[in-house]
Amino acid sequence: MNSIKALFSFDKRAARIESRLQRAISAGDPAKVASSYRQSFSLLLEEDRPHLLSNLVLTHGSQVEAITPLTSLLPAASLRQAIDLLEKQRLDAAALAICDYGGFGAEAVEILAKRGRADELAARMTKDKAVDKELLREAVVAWERYNGDIRTDPTMGHVLTSIARFAPGSLPTLPRVKEIVGQMEEAAVLYVKAGDLADAARCRSRVSDCSVWPG
Repeated sequence: MNSIKALFSFDKRAARIESRLQRAISAGDPAKVASSYRQSFSLLLEEDRPHLLSNLVLTHGSQVEAITPLTSLLPAASLRQAIDLLEKQRLDAAALAICDYGGFGAEAVEILAKRGRADELAARMTKDKAVDKELLREAVVAWERYNGDIRTDPTMGHVLTSIARFAPGSLPTLPRVKEIVGQMEEAAVLYVKAGDLADAARCRSRVSDCSVWPG
């Protein structure tokens, strides 16, 4: 009985807030739009309603963000909680939207790597010339955590090679990254530090081969 009452109570509260939000949008009242959105977001998060939360974010998120930053309406901890809730239900579009509104680059990278979405991950890494070195490192580590050796993925290899050309200082100091971009000597040293002597020897042999010129 209590659970039924709670359900009706939630439905009524959610409906009232949604009605206020719609009226505020129709009236063009930015302050009330932001306030109603915050209340609805908080309620859906508190009540663990990921699908309704996803619908709210995708339907009204950009409009609210244009009025006032989401980070000024809700604490960062709540936004991260929402991202986690949505990601667990594979509601990635809404989760990534919150990442973008809130500036949660690491969380976005984690989601895309987990899903194996190399093209989108690559696009985020190269959308401007100012590559975030730490975020790029997180992207590589996350990719390998969920998908294995990054050397086997042509898309990720291409983006790293591209970054090596226009922003070499942004490359993370990881042996497989250095190998992908052709920095074999550095790769060999890093492999030795990691205890991977076989890969270190292979990289060193490629350096030796390149240093032998015919004639």
